[in-house]
Amino acid sequence: STWGPLFDVRKAMAAETEIFIDVVGAERGDDKPTLFVISVSADGYIWTLRKRYSQLDELQNMLKKVPHLRLPEFPPKKALGGWSEAFVQKRKVQLQSWVQGLLQTTGVGSAEAFRKFFELDIKVEATDLRRAPT
Repeated sequence: STWGPLFDVRKAMAAETEIFIDVVGAERGDDKPTLFVISVSADGYIWTLRKRYSQLDELQNMLKKVPHLRLPEFPPKKALGGWSEAFVQKRKVQLQSWVQGLLQTTGVGSAEAFRKFFELDIKVEATDLRRAPT
């Protein structure tokens, strides 16, 4: 690519590198699913992901299959009905709490499903990452 060399996030991150993940917002479109905006930071780099509630639920279900992980409770599925702005904001707060619980779960940072979901091991364009403020 003309945009710069590939950067292997895994090589750049030592095993003890702290990972920060925050649900920072939600994007809603007409007749489109709500996407939760997630900021991921590791080894001084920050990147943004957009994930549906169902994708986060799927991650929880994959992590349940990993032996010895004591996972936080995942926000329950919503009964049928619209996704009002107030509900989306409440769900964002619930997901943020869940993510913070995940980060405090011993062993979750080395779980393949966790690392893949939050793109901790993929090669990304160096220009797609922002240096975190120091």
